[in-house]
Amino acid sequence: MLRGVPALLVTFVITLAIAFLAPGREAAAIIPGEDEASAELALGVTSEVAPEVAPEVVIVNGSLSAPGATGKANPLRGTVASLQIPRPEAFSAERLLSQHSSGLLVQSTCSRPVCLITETIDAQLLAQPEAQYLTSLRFDSHLANTPQQRAPINLVAVVDRSESMRDTALQLTKQGLTALVRQLTPSDQLSIVTYGSSPRTHVAPTLVNANGRKRLLRAINKLGSGEGASNLEAGLSFAHRLARAAGSEFEGADRVMLFTDERPDETSFATVLTAAEHGAQFEVGLTVVGVAMPFDSQLATALGSVRGGNLIFIRNETEVSQLFGHELHTLLSEVAHDVRINITPASGYRIAGVYGVPGAVVQYAGEQSVEVGIATAFLGSRAGQLFVTLARLAELPPRTATADEALAQVMMSYQPLTGPQARKAILPLSISTPAEPSSALQLGRLLIDEFTTLRRASTAYHVEGDEKAAFEHLHAFAPRMRNSRFAGLDRERQLVNSLEEQLAFLCGRADDAELVRSRISRLWGVWRVRSVQGRTDFRANERVEFTPDSKFRFFERESGRLVETSVANISASRQQIVMDYSGIVYNYEVRGSELVLEERPGTLVFLQRSRLD
Repeated sequence: MLRGVPALLVTFVITLAIAFLAPGREAAAIIPGEDEASAELALGVTSEVAPEVAPEVVIVNGSLSAPGATGKANPLRGTVASLQIPRPEAFSAERLLSQHSSGLLVQSTCSRPVCLITETIDAQLLAQPEAQYLTSLRFDSHLANTPQQRAPINLVAVVDRSESMRDTALQLTKQGLTALVRQLTPSDQLSIVTYGSSPRTHVAPTLVNANGRKRLLRAINKLGSGEGASNLEAGLSFAHRLARAAGSEFEGADRVMLFTDERPDETSFATVLTAAEHGAQFEVGLTVVGVAMPFDSQLATALGSVRGGNLIFIRNETEVSQLFGHELHTLLSEVAHDVRINITPASGYRIAGVYGVPGAVVQYAGEQSVEVGIATAFLGSRAGQLFVTLARLAELPPRTATADEALAQVMMSYQPLTGPQARKAILPLSISTPAEPSSALQLGRLLIDEFTTLRRASTAYHVEGDEKAAFEHLHAFAPRMRNSRFAGLDRERQLVNSLEEQLAFLCGRADDAELVRSRISRLWGVWRVRSVQGRTDFRANERVEFTPDSKFRFFERESGRLVETSVANISASRQQIVMDYSGIVYNYEVRGSELVLEERPGTLVFLQRSRLD
């Protein structure tokens, strides 16, 4: 629970969990036997505990995943843990902001269906020095103060019963449905449809009163293991027909909720979007629940662009509890449709960046303006903000804006759920006058500073081939993150410190006294094989080198000199090394100037820190 803030808070989130879809392998996430500290970095696990009563927020494009979701949804931290420098496209501002959504919460003061609240401060971004001002756009709703006013819902849960839906996927689905039934009210109505090769009604439309709740829970418990092929199109069509029929005499919203472990290929992707678009024509929303599968950002963005569409993923019991316990409004409660946010800079200014949304939903509107378009706004329980940076057009001499000077104009329009008329709001953006900017805006600035710096450093390393410049970018930013007093940033500090250390090694700055040392860096360098125990391919006096860019180099002595005879990619955690070409796993331990490798019990290689001579 946030101190000094009531339990029900509201803000708009353009997207909550577009994943770090980094290219390449994710070996650090699959190495067995890691210690807890290592696993936390490799998998991106958060130790934050969700509050017992989650605050309410409004979510634009309700595509989300539980905080700190692990596994392939977030391989970036695993990339760093395995001695790799992520590529620029691996970094995502919206993902970073969503991971720290609790820190962006502010008190709700809105008295209308949708409100727009802005705040502006000096940008002070190291990697974007041309940006002079940073503005946050927070979206609010009076429904945050009265979430019990949610309209009754006619919900059809459609469950994939194909052959793959067994074991973990089936259990998570049943747990999700059980949690859903317990959250619905007596005013709500639920049906359950199953499909494999063909669809069928598992539970007819049932009001979720005391008796209905018991019947639904018994029926959910009886859901059996998978059967047959997956006819997704037939299942969704059947569910939409049932939703429309059941909703014809029901006063409330209509929605289909699909539970499936089917990974979206071209065919299923098109099927889901077609179903969502067809349902939107009849005001039937679609929620897709991906079960025991990695987050798919492309599907999340595409489905979020359809009126009434949203997407979530559940991979474990914790996420089931979070999403169906605290995030239910995100799945069910639509606040407004066709939200449009147009940002037009004032004369003499230009938009330097937009953060918190995937690029697919941002478009230019004329030569200077940008527009963000959101099909549906949902009420939810996690916060986030849209941030915009503004830069001055070239002028001599440069000057600082006054407190009353307009920087830009923001126009928002939306279609309320009731009534035929669209509503608009127009706000001028000017320099904030409060003595102290809100902590939410200050945290947002630090996170955007982190994102722009990491991406700039990665570009210098991978695109420009300038290791020194990449290090200097990280080295300049790292103190800002280390000295920040915001809570919940330990993983960000670890990420920044690790990248700074790796780049320092690569550009010859490994002895810098200001670096924060990690355990894994002790592996880097040249080692001489001193002795071996058991059967192994290593021989005494051979040399090996481990580098921060995930390379293993092997040197043999030929004609009295050391010659590199092989090089291979590796992945490494704090306890293990995986040789990518062979899949061999070595446990390792660094003891001062000695390195011990263990390939299997009884097979040991003892190496001494050395140099190439």
